[in-house]
Amino acid sequence: MDVTSVDRLRPSGPYFAWLEDFFDHSPRMFQHDAAKVAFLLGSLSDSVREVQLQNLQSAPFTKYLKSLRMEQRDLLELLPRITQKLTEYDAYKGRYRQMLEATSYYLARAGINPWPLTAAEINLLFSMGMNLGFLIRRGPEKPNDSKATNGGDEPRDDH
Repeated sequence: MDVTSVDRLRPSGPYFAWLEDFFDHSPRMFQHDAAKVAFLLGSLSDSVREVQLQNLQSAPFTKYLKSLRMEQRDLLELLPRITQKLTEYDAYKGRYRQMLEATSYYLARAGINPWPLTAAEINLLFSMGMNLGFLIRRGPEKPNDSKATNGGDEPRDDH
């Protein structure tokens, strides 16, 4: 599937527009779709960790993060695991679903052939995504709305 075909699958709505704007403000960091995938998978992994902490008071998902020493194939294995875990905890909806849609879109654009990123770059982007997970989950805030989420760090169910 070429990029033009993939673009027909482009997510829409205010969250995706906000996310595109977020990436556009750091063009050297996110010049490749693979960089966006690594970053968003970090944010989604942090999201699974948060959901598990709320439900289990522990975060067993972190065992899949390989001490943050991953390669491209490790990231590719994370997307189905994240989807499964969010489904398992009845969280495959709202903001999490929007994040998964955006990640899948960028992954379709990046392809699974070797990415133009080193392992160090992949891990840096992934870690940045984890560290900024709260921001990515929150997404665009409405004017005069400092708590755009349900409880501060919880995603809105607006999908």
